[in-house]
Amino acid sequence: MKLTIKLQDLLKQNETAIAATSTLLGQGLAIINGTGVESITSEQLTLLFAGIPANWDFPELTEIFDASTLTETVANQLSQWIDQRLGREVELNPTPEPTTETSPTHLDIFELRQDVVGDYRRSLVTS
Repeated sequence: MKLTIKLQDLLKQNETAIAATSTLLGQGLAIINGTGVESITSEQLTLLFAGIPANWDFPELTEIFDASTLTETVANQLSQWIDQRLGREVELNPTPEPTTETSPTHLDIFELRQDVVGDYRRSLVTS
């Protein structure tokens, strides 16, 4: 059974603690839980990966990161950092793909006003 390490707590520790954890990760003895971490710096990733073999790619890294606990931002930062580490071309700040669906949070205040006025008029007529 692997030791579960909360990334949120680990990032509050000093460099020595992060490096020691990195050694455990590199030996496959621990897994990172990213719950509560909204972003991670390149410096923190460098410390975190210090003890992890340089040739590890996504298949090996999925063994030490609980992907279900990573935010999309952290997952993207991690992915970009790994690509850079392995010398692959990295697209910084990828352009999000446009969506074809209407956003459910769209609110047309004029349409809403018309609905309210219409409801009010109907209530006056039926009263």
